[in-house]
Amino acid sequence: RHGRDVLASTVLQRCHMKELGKGCRFCGIELSLKARETIEMKTPEVLAEVARAARKYGDATHVTLTTGKFRDDREEIRVMSEVASKIRESSKMPVHVQITPPENLELLEELECDTVGIHVESFDPEVLRKFAPGKFEMRGRMMKALERASEIFGESQVSTFILLGLGEDTERTLEGCRNVLQLGIIPYPVPFRPIAGTEMESYPPPSPEYTEKMFTRIAELMKDCGLNPRRNLAGCVRCGGCSAIEEYLLEV
Repeated sequence: RHGRDVLASTVLQRCHMKELGKGCRFCGIELSLKARETIEMKTPEVLAEVARAARKYGDATHVTLTTGKFRDDREEIRVMSEVASKIRESSKMPVHVQITPPENLELLEELECDTVGIHVESFDPEVLRKFAPGKFEMRGRMMKALERASEIFGESQVSTFILLGLGEDTERTLEGCRNVLQLGIIPYPVPFRPIAGTEMESYPPPSPEYTEKMFTRIAELMKDCGLNPRRNLAGCVRCGGCSAIEEYLLEV
């Protein structure tokens, strides 16, 4: 269980970007695997059974599926779609899938889920260059994938995480949020929180004052563009556990 009513799981507990030496320095995706607290790859059948039980005996109403980057884009789309399809079939719950942007954008049309997350992490290229070199290299592809995914899944059903507090340029960040909002995409601001065991475990989180300022300004942009996170059907945006953006929307 994750948040109030969402079942969340990571399908592939490894990331090809890390294998290439280009992984996000703040990411802890492989820590639980190294600690032998999970397995490398979960099967569609196992996740579907867990989802069925979570719906029947628990209080889960939607599902979030995350993953590390696969070595092959087509395989990533195929596996995530198969898992999502089996979960929807077994539990009747809507499913959110997070993916890395494929080189061939047509693969997005094969993705079977209700909502999609393609996470930019930062609209400041210098932040990406320093902390997420793999995403720095694919930043152009990410924006194209976000736009295409929004065309396929519809307004407010595609989201992108925006980490706050990594030294990002404020105006560049707000401009990026405005641009994706105009495409019907939800920018999901989250204050950076260091994870023990990662390269950035000692990096400080942002101040409350900075976080409040950015949440307020991003909420104002959302209101101006007419996008509401509450319309999102499944996943991180619907959960709201990692971001206060919905609360700030009530104040602007």
